[in-house]
Amino acid sequence: MTTFSRLKMTAIRQTSSLVRLSRSACKVSLLLAISTSVAWAELTLKDAHVRAMPPGQPVTAAFLTLMNTGKQEIVLESASSDISHHSEFHSHTMDEKGVMRMREETQISIPAGQSFVFKPGHHHIMLMGLKKNLVVGDNVQLTLTDSSGQQHVFDLPVQSLHSVGQD
Repeated sequence: MTTFSRLKMTAIRQTSSLVRLSRSACKVSLLLAISTSVAWAELTLKDAHVRAMPPGQPVTAAFLTLMNTGKQEIVLESASSDISHHSEFHSHTMDEKGVMRMREETQISIPAGQSFVFKPGHHHIMLMGLKKNLVVGDNVQLTLTDSSGQQHVFDLPVQSLHSVGQD
């Protein structure tokens, strides 16, 4: 075998090794993408609705239960909606004089395997600067963004204040 043939065979072996390495890197990238997609699907929703308000009211609230079915805590940092100019997490607390006060919460933490409830008189999501009057039966798109930047998008039905038993 000539020197040229030996060099050619070595180059072919090295190229084959690079191709195998490249294929392995692609497989790892694909697995990471799949596992990341699965991690993003760890927040589920139940008992959700947006409260219908009389025409002309500039604010309403969203109520729901979020379940973190994943293995890591999810920290929600913001909310937005297709029907409001601004959205915030709020809570009600009793002050030292026994007066109920509402305050903005900068984040909501949901530990792995646990739920967080937004309900009347407690935590809720304020939808402020409504762009239109809400009609019972419509759906509102609510987007919750977590600390990793992942957006969790949900459709919530608009329900009458009187049709919701918990209100």
